Amino acid sequence: MRNLNNYLENSLLNFSSYVSPKHYFDRDELLSSNWRGYVKERDSEHPIKFYLNRQLESCGFGWIRENDIPKCKETLPLNKIFIPKAGGSGNDPIVLGKPIYGEPGSVCSYTYLVIGYSAERHHFTKEECYSIISYLKTRFFRYLVSIKKKTQDNPRDVFQFVPLQEWSQIWTDEALYKKYNLSKSQIGYIESLIKPMDTEALFNAEELLDPNFGEFNLIEHGVKVGDRIIYTPTDMELIVAENNMVEYGGEKYTLAQFTSKYMPRNKRSVSGVCQGPKYFSFNGVSLYKMKESFLGGNK
Repeated sequence: MRNLNNYLENSLLNFSSYVSPKHYFDRDELLSSNWRGYVKERDSEHPIKFYLNRQLESCGFGWIRENDIPKCKETLPLNKIFIPKAGGSGNDPIVLGKPIYGEPGSVCSYTYLVIGYSAERHHFTKEECYSIISYLKTRFFRYLVSIKKKTQDNPRDVFQFVPLQEWSQIWTDEALYKKYNLSKSQIGYIESLIKPMDTEALFNAEELLDPNFGEFNLIEHGVKVGDRIIYTPTDMELIVAENNMVEYGGEKYTLAQFTSKYMPRNKRSVSGVCQGPKYFSFNGVSLYKMKESFLGGNK
């Protein structure tokens, strides 16, 4: 019982220690949920990715200047996670809104809380962030949050009952039920109250391509419209279409979209992130290698 009390009373021993206070980056109107001082495309004056209210931008982000950030700039270089500060009714079966990976060089509006916010205590890798995201999406996690969550808001104290884990794997309910030796009746009770969260949402198309690698331009690398390329994880043959897209089964995709849809689950990385061109080949050479050669020749 003493260990249980320590876990509940000492925030450093439970998940609430990872969660930022509200108004973490914003001050007054600046970076508020309705602030519109961002631009839609990145440029040299606006290099900071700004995650915002999707009612303002359907893509969920814009770009701002570093001078637009009124406080907590020390969090800017960290890998982190953004989660909506409000979601559900307090009694709904989903409990929390969809978490988003926050890459270094990103901030958020008042719409979100920040998980992994402390430059002193939190230094997660990208892979660890995706492990945390998988944990957030489990029924186990959301049930423990629901015990204290009685309204739409997610103040950090609603995470008090959630234990911390090792962040070296993708967490599933099955793994957590086994770890904590839950009985069939306990599992049934949790699953009667909490619905599954869309696990496919862990792998978003825009997150699949390594942002440091850049977009692969097929034409630029000698792959012409009408040529055939191979999606190597499944040996699927695709036809190169116009506008840097590929065609399969009568549908057109970007490389990221196709990878997101057809990558076998057992071949995904822990983070869900991959360098898309690596999984396609043309005339026996991976597009990734073609890109590397191109970049090397232009240094």
